[in-house]
Amino acid sequence: ISIGAIFDDPISNIKQKLPPYTSHVVRDTSWYTYWEYHPDSGWYEIEEIDEIHWTGVILWDALTFDDWIFPDPTFNGLFPGMTDAEMKETFGITAEDWEREMRMEFE
Repeated sequence: ISIGAIFDDPISNIKQKLPPYTSHVVRDTSWYTYWEYHPDSGWYEIEEIDEIHWTGVILWDALTFDDWIFPDPTFNGLFPGMTDAEMKETFGITAEDWEREMRMEFE
């Protein structure tokens, strides 16, 4: 790792260093069910609406893991000589775990 690269050649747009993607935010309203017990009448089911969640969605342009490529895995020299394959291996990104859509929930 070359920490000096952060100062010598700062990254002005991190999006350009990641595989191409689009992103948007969706409003999710989810339902949940729980059971409540009343000794006099037994079990009964209650269904209520959960709170509203905002979810950030990243959709990678690549359709497959093999097509999902970091355009600059060195991140402007922060990781000198780093290749796409080494980047994925270093950070534990595998074809088995990769998904085209990534969701991040905000509360």
